[in-house]
Amino acid sequence: MSRAQSADLKHYGHITINNGTYYTAGEDWNFNWLPDELKAFKQLWVDNQHIDVMTRYLQRTEEEIAVLIMDLGCKGIIKPRPGGVFGGWKANG
Repeated sequence: MSRAQSADLKHYGHITINNGTYYTAGEDWNFNWLPDELKAFKQLWVDNQHIDVMTRYLQRTEEEIAVLIMDLGCKGIIKPRPGGVFGGWKANG
């Protein structure tokens, strides 16, 4: 049984024991990405764009983009970059 499957069973037990009360993180976020959105994101990543630029260009929340970065990074689809989510941006001062 995979880790995800065992977690699902654990949560299922909690739902049935506690009358269906549980908290789901990120319910209001959209984690679905169309191919053209992924292509645009990957180019923004390679171009070392700041996450604020990505949110405006892709019209997504920082949370949605952060989860995409973690997902693609864990799968080796994108590589770490200088500045991480902040890209080439440097703070003044």
